[in-house]
Amino acid sequence: MAQRFAVWQALAWTVAASLGLQLALTAVVVALGRRVDIVPLGLTQVGVYGIALILFAALQQRPLRELLPLRVVPLRLCFVAVALGVALQFPSTLLANVIEQFFPLPDEVLQRRLSLITPHSTAHGVAIVLVVSFIGPCIEEFFFRGALFGALRRGHSAFVTLVVVSGCFVAAHLDVRLLLPLLPAAWLMGELRERSGSIWPSLSLHAGFNSLTLFGVFAGLTPNGKPPPMPLWIAFLACVAAAGLFRLIRRIAAETSL
Repeated sequence: MAQRFAVWQALAWTVAASLGLQLALTAVVVALGRRVDIVPLGLTQVGVYGIALILFAALQQRPLRELLPLRVVPLRLCFVAVALGVALQFPSTLLANVIEQFFPLPDEVLQRRLSLITPHSTAHGVAIVLVVSFIGPCIEEFFFRGALFGALRRGHSAFVTLVVVSGCFVAAHLDVRLLLPLLPAAWLMGELRERSGSIWPSLSLHAGFNSLTLFGVFAGLTPNGKPPPMPLWIAFLACVAAAGLFRLIRRIAAETSL
C-alpha cells in the first residue's frame, strides 16, 4: 500500500518549485535584460514546473498522465467556469486597490510590471495572450490542481486538500499582497477540480480570471500600472454573479453525474 502523501510534502514541493522558478527567472532576466517580458518568463515557468511534474511522477512511481485528471467534462461547464473567473476578477481588483492604497508600491515597480504584459505588436500581443491566458494557467493547474491536489486527496478530506492546495498556489506567487485578491479564485479552482474530477473546469476559471487582467492592460485601463478603479457596487454585483455561476456549475455537475 502506497504511503499517504503528507501536507508537509505538498508544502515542500511548492517551496522547491517556487525557488527553482525564481532562480530560473533571475537567469532569464539577466540574460535578456531590457528585452525581457512575460513571454520568455512564462515559458520559463512552463519548463520549471514541467520538470517538477516529471520528478513528482517519478517519485510517486506513477505515470505522469495518471497525475493529471484530464477527464472530459461538458463544454458548457467550462464556459460557465470562464465566466466565473471573469466575475471573480472584479472583487479581486477591489481588494488589490485597497491593499495598494495602504501599502503602495513604488511607481517604477508598477511600471516595470506593466511593461512585462504590454504588447509591442499584434504578434507580440497574441503571444502574451497565449502565455497569460492559456499556457501559464495550464502548467499551474497541472501542478497544483493536478499533481498536488490528486496526491493529497487520496489520503485527506476534500476540505484539507482545498486548504493546502489553495494556500500553496497563493504562496507560490511569492507576494503577500496577493493573498486576499487571489485566495477566493484559488479556492474555487479547487472546488471545481473536486466537483468535476477534471482539470478542465479549474483551468477555464483560471483562464477567465487572467484574461480580464490582460483586457484591462490592452484597453489602456492601467496606464500607471495600478489596477483600474473598482466601485464597491460593481464588485458586489460581481460577487452576486459569481455566486449564481457557482450554483449553475453545481447544477450542471449534478445533472451530468460528474
